[in-house]
Amino acid sequence: MHEFTSSVAVALQQTGLLNHIELGDLHAFALHFERVSLAPGMHLFQQGDDGDGWYLILSGMVAIVRDEGGEDHVLDNLEAPESFGEMALIDGAPRMASAEAVRPTVVARMPRPTFDTLLSSGDPLAIHLLRAMSGVMCQRHRQLIWLLSDLVSFDEPDVTDLAVPPTVDALLRSTITWH
Repeated sequence: MHEFTSSVAVALQQTGLLNHIELGDLHAFALHFERVSLAPGMHLFQQGDDGDGWYLILSGMVAIVRDEGGEDHVLDNLEAPESFGEMALIDGAPRMASAEAVRPTVVARMPRPTFDTLLSSGDPLAIHLLRAMSGVMCQRHRQLIWLLSDLVSFDEPDVTDLAVPPTVDALLRSTITWH
């Protein structure tokens, strides 16, 4: 078990979310992760499943696969020390894609209820992780809004020949923040 905890701590330090935290502190946080071993072809979760936790790859490879009309599209292949599924810690929403082992794989899983308990108790690393994840999501949101706003001009309707569906226009208007 000590080897697993040490592997999780080292991987956490390499994720970018907790990279400036002392390894000793990460060892204590790593105790809250579960070990999951997968054979090639096994799924961690399926598209549409409730978001139940955050995953950290310790070895092997995981394909992130989206089913679009009965046809699978590999969105990405992830390897150690990459992590995925962190949004599930915040909202538990249905998974946007499936996660499948490409080769023998070991991942560490932080269950959402465990994370909630850590937050409720005021655990400093859980709070730091929440802030780091929020920062990443804010950055992604801003990038998406800038990309979408390049397609749509609210002030100059003839800037583009693209017809913007009302739902996209409403989405942009409801999500753009100017500060």
